[in-house]
Amino acid sequence: MKKMIITLKGMTCNHCVMNVKNVLSGIENVKVLNVEINKATIEVEKSEKLLDNIKQKIKMIGYEVVSADLI
Repeated sequence: MKKMIITLKGMTCNHCVMNVKNVLSGIENVKVLNVEINKATIEVEKSEKLLDNIKQKIKMIGYEVVSADLI
């Protein structure tokens, strides 16, 4: 698994953090390491399909993925 930092747009409070953490935790092949306002650090299997799934689920709860970088 690879670490990934996701930069998000639209998060303003701890409620937003919990929403994103819950959504990411529910995605298969994603391990949540840390979520803070406008940033999430996760471990993932490298897959474009998985990244598309993450972006879609984040968008469904009202936030936007600005970037997703493997580290």
